[in-house]
Amino acid sequence: MKISIVVPAHNEEGNLENLAFALIPVLERHNETQDYELVLVDDNSQDRTSSIIDALASGNPRIKPVHRTDTPGFGNAIKTGFKKATGDVIIPFMGDLSDSPEDISRLVSKIEDGYDIAYGSRFVDGGSLNGYPRSKMLANRSFNNLVRFSFGIPYKDVTNAFKAYRREVLDAIGIDSIDAQGFDLTVEVPLKAHILGFKGVEVPVSWNGRKRGEAKLKLSRNGSIYGKRLLKLFFWGNLVSLKDLFGSVIKGSWLGALAALLLGVVILTLIFSLSGFSNEDFEKLINRNVYILLILYYFVYEDSHRFCN
Repeated sequence: MKISIVVPAHNEEGNLENLAFALIPVLERHNETQDYELVLVDDNSQDRTSSIIDALASGNPRIKPVHRTDTPGFGNAIKTGFKKATGDVIIPFMGDLSDSPEDISRLVSKIEDGYDIAYGSRFVDGGSLNGYPRSKMLANRSFNNLVRFSFGIPYKDVTNAFKAYRREVLDAIGIDSIDAQGFDLTVEVPLKAHILGFKGVEVPVSWNGRKRGEAKLKLSRNGSIYGKRLLKLFFWGNLVSLKDLFGSVIKGSWLGALAALLLGVVILTLIFSLSGFSNEDFEKLINRNVYILLILYYFVYEDSHRFCN
């Protein structure tokens, strides 16, 4: 099983050599990670990051240098790294060495056990944090709990970028379909995988604050982005669930579609009745939204018809 470590790097001249010297011996020491490649993605850096990546790659054929000059952003860098990676297991790893190289083999072991995603978690027994700012801690726990409540996902550290993905997960999601350009990618990818039914597991990992360079995640800049991403995924997830339900009922038949539509009307009527809606309220809602309902019906039927045939 080949392992691809994807490292996004924006102005990380003070960290990349230390990262390579710390990471590579650990990968070579563990049986799970000996077949590896290190994808170093220079994301529009203005310092010596680009030349350092090229120098490291010239001395090690397992290092794959990637240079980005289009729209910058953590998410864009990760997506480029995903596309360039050739491994069976793909793991984003932070360029500032805030993730521990020793934890990589633990993530890979869980993939070998049959899981599709191994979530590196700093908030389970055995996980640890060192130098994590209090403001980020408050935002992190609040947002992760909101994610758990909204999606029924049991993992405590969904926003941590440090995860191991089986390649099939990214293929099913479609790298080009990932909207996020920034750190909200850390939410979009695992939630889409969760919605699509991939099996995950949490693995305790350690995190240490950066010693060199400037932190790239800014709460003031990313708070609203995370919120919008969560809301969009919430609606997307419900549409996927609706398509699955619809597809299981209609089986590609127009007669089945009509039966499903009638069943849906009955269910909606019961829901509105139990919720205290009057007939007049129900009629107003239908009249105001009939075109939206027809569009959604067409969208769901067409996708279900395609998936079932």
